[in-house]
Amino acid sequence: MAAALLAYVALAVLLFGSAWRDPARVTVGFGGDPELFMWLLSWTPFALGHGLNPLLTDYLIYPQGANLMWNTVQLAPGLVLWPVLSAFGPVVTFNVLMTLALALSAWCACLAVRSIAGDSIGAFAGGLLYGFSPYMLGHALGHPNFVVCIFPPLNLLLLYELLVRRRCAPWLPGALLGLLAAAQLVTNEEILFTTAFFDVVGVAVLALLNRDSIRERAGHALRGLATALAVCLVLAAIPLATQFLGPQRVLGEVRAPDFYVDDLLTFFVPSQIYWLAPEDAVRLTTHWTGNAAEWNGYLGLPLAALLAGLALLRWRHPAVRWAAILGLVIAVCSLGPHLHLNGHVYRRYPLPWSLVQGLPLFRDILPGRLMLYFFLVAAVAVGVFVAEVRSRRGIARRAAAVALLALAALPLLPALPWASTERPLPAFFQEAGAFSSLPPGSVVLIAPFSTDPGVQAPSAQATATHPMYWQAAAGLPFRMPSGYMRVPGPDGETLNGPPATTTSQLIIGIQEGQPAPSMTDSLRGAMASDLKSWQVHAVIVGPMQNQSEEVRLFSDYFGRPPEQHGDVYVWWQV
Repeated sequence: MAAALLAYVALAVLLFGSAWRDPARVTVGFGGDPELFMWLLSWTPFALGHGLNPLLTDYLIYPQGANLMWNTVQLAPGLVLWPVLSAFGPVVTFNVLMTLALALSAWCACLAVRSIAGDSIGAFAGGLLYGFSPYMLGHALGHPNFVVCIFPPLNLLLLYELLVRRRCAPWLPGALLGLLAAAQLVTNEEILFTTAFFDVVGVAVLALLNRDSIRERAGHALRGLATALAVCLVLAAIPLATQFLGPQRVLGEVRAPDFYVDDLLTFFVPSQIYWLAPEDAVRLTTHWTGNAAEWNGYLGLPLAALLAGLALLRWRHPAVRWAAILGLVIAVCSLGPHLHLNGHVYRRYPLPWSLVQGLPLFRDILPGRLMLYFFLVAAVAVGVFVAEVRSRRGIARRAAAVALLALAALPLLPALPWASTERPLPAFFQEAGAFSSLPPGSVVLIAPFSTDPGVQAPSAQATATHPMYWQAAAGLPFRMPSGYMRVPGPDGETLNGPPATTTSQLIIGIQEGQPAPSMTDSLRGAMASDLKSWQVHAVIVGPMQNQSEEVRLFSDYFGRPPEQHGDVYVWWQV
C-alpha cells in the first residue's frame, strides 16, 4: 500500500506540474477561490497562535466579521499544514494541499476497495478512478475543500467492517467513524452531509439485498453507529453551536437551486479540461448551467459501457450488485430536481431530487457534486472486476481486461498543462516592518476591494481577491473591511461580501475601469462616514487595473499624495 501512495503522489505532482515548476508563485487552478483558501489556511494557525476563535473572524468584513462555519472553514487542513505554512507561505501550502488531497483521496479509496475486493491491483485501479475522477479534476480547478475527499472512502471502509465483516467490537469502527466525521465537519460540511446521505441510501440498498440477515446484523451495527454519533456530537458540539447559535449566522438562500446540476449530456460529452475534447463537444458545454468545476458527471462512453457490462455480467456478485444499484441512484440524483438537456431545463418533468430539494440542509447541496459517490462505488466495481480477472488463468483474458480498462480510462485523461495561475506578491507586503507603525489588528482599507468576484465586471474579477492573499502572506497584521465571505445581509439575504457602501462602490467602479469622480462635499462626507464606521487607520492602493484613477480618488479625498512603495501607494494615519 505504501507503493500505491507514492504512485498516487507522483501522478498528482505530474498533473499539477505547471504549478510545481514555481510553487511559491504559481497555484493550481484559477480564479479567486484559491486566494480565499490561502486566507483560510492562514487564518487557522494565526487565530490559534493569537488566542482567537478559529471559527469566527473579523479580520475580513470588519467590523461585521464572518462565521467561518458558513464559509468552508479549513480548521483541520490548517492544523495539519501549519508547519508548511510557517516554512513556505500560503502559495506553497495551497499547492501541497491540492496535491496531497488527490493522492490521499485515491489512497484511502484504494484501502476501501482492497478490503471489499481483496486484490491489491484491483484496489490500485479503483483508487485511481476515484482519486483522479472527473469529479476530482473539476474541483482541482480551485476548490481544495472538495478535493480533500478522504472521508467518504474511509467511511465506506469502516461501515463495511461494521455491517459486513464484523471482525471486531462495534465500538472501535464506530469511534473511528465519529472521529473522522468530526474532522470532516471542520474541513467541508457539505461532504459530511452528502456522505451521510450516501450512507443512508447505501445501507438501505444493502438491507434490500440482504433482507434475511437484517435482524442478525442490526444489533452490532446499531451499537457501532450509536458510538459514532456520540463521539461525533461531543467533538462537533462547539463548531455546530458556533454555526447555528453564534454570530453572523446565514439564514437566507446560500445557492441558486436547480443550477449546479449534471446536464444529461455531462455523462458523455467532455469539457475543455480533458485531453480528448473535440471543439464541437466543448462548444456543447457552453449551453450547460454551472461551470467546468461543477460538471462532475463525465464518464465517457467506454467507462459507461464497462460499468454497465460489469453490472450485467457480474450481477450475482454482492458488491457489484450493491454498487450498480447505488450508482444508478446517485447518478439520477446528480441530475437535480429537473431534467437538464443541453442547457434546456424541463421543469414539467420533476426528478427524484425534487422530493428533497426544499428540505433543510438539502437545499444547500449542489446535486452535481453527488457524483463523488458514484465514482466511489464505481471504484469498488472496477476493483472486483480486476480481482476476478486476476483470479483466473489465461493471458488472453488478462490482456483483454487491461485493454478494456485502458480504453475506459482514455477519455478521462486530463488536458495538460493543468490550469495554474501566477500569484504575484507586491514587495511591500513582504517587508518585515511594513506595518510596524500601526497597532496590531488595525484596519486597513485596500484597493482593489475584495468581495464576490461574480458580481464584478469580468475586467475586475481577476484582482477581486488579491488583497486577501496579500493580507495572508504578510502574516495577517491588519484587519480589512472587505472580504470574499458569506455573511447575512441587512435584509436577511445572503451576501458573498460586505454590504455595499459609497466607498466600496466607488473603489469597485474604478477597478472595473471607470474614472474617479470629482470630489464634492457630499461625496467626501459619505466617504468619511464609511471610513469612520470601518475605523480605518490606513489606505493602500495596490497593483490593479486603473490604478492611477484609484490613487487620484484618495489623493483628492485626503488632500495629500500617498507614500509610494514600488507599485503600492499608502496613506498612513488617516
